[in-house]
Amino acid sequence: MQHSDFPWSRLQAHAASMPALQSLADDAPRGEQLRFDFAGLHLDLSRARIDTELLQLAIEGLQAGGLQAGRQALFEGELINDSEQRPALHPLLRASTPTHERLARLRVASSSTLCWLNSSKVSPLPACSAVLISCSTA
Repeated sequence: MQHSDFPWSRLQAHAASMPALQSLADDAPRGEQLRFDFAGLHLDLSRARIDTELLQLAIEGLQAGGLQAGRQALFEGELINDSEQRPALHPLLRASTPTHERLARLRVASSSTLCWLNSSKVSPLPACSAVLISCSTA
């Protein structure tokens, strides 16, 4: 399902039809259905104006929008910043991969960033960065 194929109007209509949060508070099964524990986190959606159908529609929308592919691209250091044509560096800096792999991926990402900086006439980086990475702006 492509991003444009997802029926966003269904999600909006269901969200608009949700009752007031006060009326949801007395629904005992709601607490069990909308509490999640994963990766050391506890998520309690039972106190939000949401139900399992709305949650499912939201998940379908995220999937249709390419969330998983975008997440993968982010963590692989791909060019995800379309306006600047460069990767986001923070996932690479926080990666749990071995140091040499992380540094290699960071060099590629930094090279893309420097090429963008050189081509966009943004304020120059310190001279030492040119020693570490070079790129062609042709």
